[in-house]
Amino acid sequence: MNPDRLLLLSFTCPVSRFTYAGHPSRGTLYEHTNDLHDAVRRIARIADRHGQPVSWVINDQEYLNREGLMPWLLERRERGDSLLVTMELTTSPPDVDKRDTVAVLRWIAEQAARAGFTPDGLWSLKFYESDLEAILQLPAAGFGWTRNLAGSCWHQEGIDDSTWLGCPYNPYYPAVWNSKAPASPEEQQPFLMLEWLTRDINAILHGGFPATFSLDPADSNRKDAGGFACEADALRYSLALIDETARQIAFNSTVVVNINEEARHYQTEGHDKDFMLDGMFRRFAEIAADPPPGVTVRQAACRDVWREFRQRHPCTPRTLWLARDLDWREGDIPGADPAYANRPRGDLALLYQDVSLQAGFLRSRGPLPVEMFDYTARVPGSDSNDPYPQRCLPPLQLRAREMDASRGEVSVRLVIHAAEEVGLCPIVLWDAPVRGDEQVIATEGCIRSAHPVPGGLFLLLQLISGTNEAMVRLQKPSG
Repeated sequence: MNPDRLLLLSFTCPVSRFTYAGHPSRGTLYEHTNDLHDAVRRIARIADRHGQPVSWVINDQEYLNREGLMPWLLERRERGDSLLVTMELTTSPPDVDKRDTVAVLRWIAEQAARAGFTPDGLWSLKFYESDLEAILQLPAAGFGWTRNLAGSCWHQEGIDDSTWLGCPYNPYYPAVWNSKAPASPEEQQPFLMLEWLTRDINAILHGGFPATFSLDPADSNRKDAGGFACEADALRYSLALIDETARQIAFNSTVVVNINEEARHYQTEGHDKDFMLDGMFRRFAEIAADPPPGVTVRQAACRDVWREFRQRHPCTPRTLWLARDLDWREGDIPGADPAYANRPRGDLALLYQDVSLQAGFLRSRGPLPVEMFDYTARVPGSDSNDPYPQRCLPPLQLRAREMDASRGEVSVRLVIHAAEEVGLCPIVLWDAPVRGDEQVIATEGCIRSAHPVPGGLFLLLQLISGTNEAMVRLQKPSG
């Protein structure tokens, strides 16, 4: 399969009586003792009802063996589900140092082989550079699954200190020396990372809590952190976020939408979670049944996402994300940042990222990025869990701007003066006369790339000290 555009709809479900918050060497351990059998079977029934494969995450295989769940999970895998494993072990295996990544992975592989399966991938709340380096010590022939990564690539100390901090969005090939940045095309690309949870770019750029504004049914109900008042409102928001994320296929060749729900929430809470998950999977099925023109939509397990993405993209592709304001609530929101509660309603956000940088824009804040991170800035060997330093632009002066859309083309000419050498400088012309369906036919001067989107024109410039000229021409669609 090699469609022009591919939209993948996936769902991950960690399965354990325990859950780790953080890295296995320093995380917080939670225990839940209600019926795990009922929880996973309820989730599976809801998924099957809408044709949705499940990617089950196993972090305590011995417990699952004792509970008799492994044969059921293996049968699910034969029917199209994925089985992922995690280094965040909740038991201490004999003669294995949990701090020794190579030893832990060999032990996990032995346990999986004894149960009769090879894992599809490796899941973790955090992957450090030391983890990636350790994985590369293992032979690819028997441990190829360890190169398929899923988890949270966001900066996260515990849970409630989650932040944006420039971590990549959509799947990416992490650099071995910097796990939270895409590898450059010249570097080796052994790993593919899936962010385990789709999040709301618009809300986060406005200061919303990343966990709350996401496709996690439990977190979207977190009233202490800006969550919604009831399950009906949380579902309404989640469906809007699914639709908004799926619409990004207009600007990207491959988009992944991922829901995450831990089985423990079905052990500790009532059937209100069934209501939310059923509604979200129903929307997945509706999108798959009626795909946009020129787009292939698949409800996919993680192993299919890894395979399809590797086939389509040999290195991390450029990503453009145009996100609308989805939150309709008025007034103060308990637990939410004041900056979020006071944001301009109906604001538009744009996120750009490539292997060199990530930049986030808000229409209310003008043409320059409100957040910008340089992926090349981190020194090899430093801790990738430290926040990225914000990159600040030197003073810029727009000395001339001309826009013309009177004929079958749109032309834009800029003259920008920089007080010092800038290097790569992304901007968005929110008032450019474009609709988003124009084709770039020519660029001149300091423009490195140009991308029209509904409501604006994104330009990536290379600015030197002094005067910089830029020109772009776009062809309007016929008819």
